[in-house]
Amino acid sequence: MEEQKGVLVSYISSLTLKVADLDKFISDWNDYGKEASLRVANDVWASQAIMAGERAGEISVIYHWDSIDAAMDGVVALRNDKGILKTLSDSGSETVRRVLVRVDAERGGRNGKYVTLLTSISDPIAPEAQTAAVDRIWEVVSRHGGNGQMWGQVLAGGPMTGTYILATTADSLDTLLEGTAEIMASKEQQEFLANHNAALTGRTMSRRLE
Repeated sequence: MEEQKGVLVSYISSLTLKVADLDKFISDWNDYGKEASLRVANDVWASQAIMAGERAGEISVIYHWDSIDAAMDGVVALRNDKGILKTLSDSGSETVRRVLVRVDAERGGRNGKYVTLLTSISDPIAPEAQTAAVDRIWEVVSRHGGNGQMWGQVLAGGPMTGTYILATTADSLDTLLEGTAEIMASKEQQEFLANHNAALTGRTMSRRLE
């Protein structure tokens, strides 16, 4: 991981696909794609957007990297992997977008049946203020079934560039959203949002593909 202003950061790249034959994609992903991806990336997982507006049904493959250079080189290596190309071709997969995110903070693990992704825009957030918000929110989320959270900002993603993201993994979204309601009702969260002119721009709910 890289150190920026005394804070360790890492990166994720998100490959979004439209897949014609989902069963074939999942089969080939489990047989070859995931293992091949882990040869170059630190971690990788795939999910399908279920509740996501016009993005419903899209597949996202998330790769975790130590640096931007590693992400750039890793994506090129994967694009030249014949097995990966065959997986995409045989399943009728079409690339929709690829986004690079700086991961500023992470709590808990990455396991879970579901993934929620919140996107927002705001004024710049100082590292100290972000750390305090991360710890405060994670305390509530972890009591409501959250397995892990990842906070970051899109560095390269077309119109999404600059957007803040918060990804949460859980095994029950009903329980998780009870925690979200508690957070949003708190005075501390309302002050944090107001102080940074923050506004929620979207939420997607996805299922992990295993």
